Amino acid sequence: MSRIPLLGTAQLDARFDGSPPRVRSRALWTWRAWDGQLAPLTEGLSVAYRGRTAAATIHASDGTSGTLAASAAAFTSIDWDGDGVREEDGLLLSAEEALRYYDATTGRVRLPMGPLTLRLDGVESGNATSADAPYWSLTTDAITGAYLALLGTGGGEMVLVHHNGSSSVAAALPVAPGNRFSARALLLASGAVQLGLVRNGAAEVVSAASAPLALAAEWGGGNAVQIRLNERGNSARGTGLVRCGALFAGTLTRRQLLEVL
Repeated sequence: MSRIPLLGTAQLDARFDGSPPRVRSRALWTWRAWDGQLAPLTEGLSVAYRGRTAAATIHASDGTSGTLAASAAAFTSIDWDGDGVREEDGLLLSAEEALRYYDATTGRVRLPMGPLTLRLDGVESGNATSADAPYWSLTTDAITGAYLALLGTGGGEMVLVHHNGSSSVAAALPVAPGNRFSARALLLASGAVQLGLVRNGAAEVVSAASAPLALAAEWGGGNAVQIRLNERGNSARGTGLVRCGALFAGTLTRRQLLEVL
């Protein structure tokens, strides 16, 4: 039996030959750990994986642990609702690892300079207590020009930063080690940023919007911009356990995000 795609995705026609249907997202970028692959659902985007040199400890759904070789991406079962059952999948990312998403032809992504909504779900694994440790970013290798980044502050907070190439604004909320989080990061039409955060399944807490900031003409100042998980620029990396992520044009409410991913 074929699994019915989630709302916000489109199932392409497939022959009834026993092969699974292909699913694509209508988001600017979408990735989900439960698909068991590093590639995005977004058509036209490719992925590059910066791997680790050490083995990783992963868990099966029954809680049994095992060791995964350094050459393989560390997908692991996680307890997403706090009931002691590992019913979801996540991707462990060490300080050596990063995922980069881009158009394989141009080596970059071209995204609208205007309102955006990022959803990122995961388990806090140390980024919040390490200054500038990245959860996600839209940056060039050298972090030139305008960028958007979701980072740790070093003081136990997650912070969304919008930099227009000259100055920046930010919005932050606290997150504790081990917290299961679902972040809703907003770039508003004014260039201001705002952060919403669900922690351990509780109601969403929303920060105040930052001051407005003039939008640049384009992301990266004309240089090659890529969407990055666990990385800001070419070398700044965090430590993460990521469940899913998606980027949409416009500003979406929490309910709208739940309907499309």
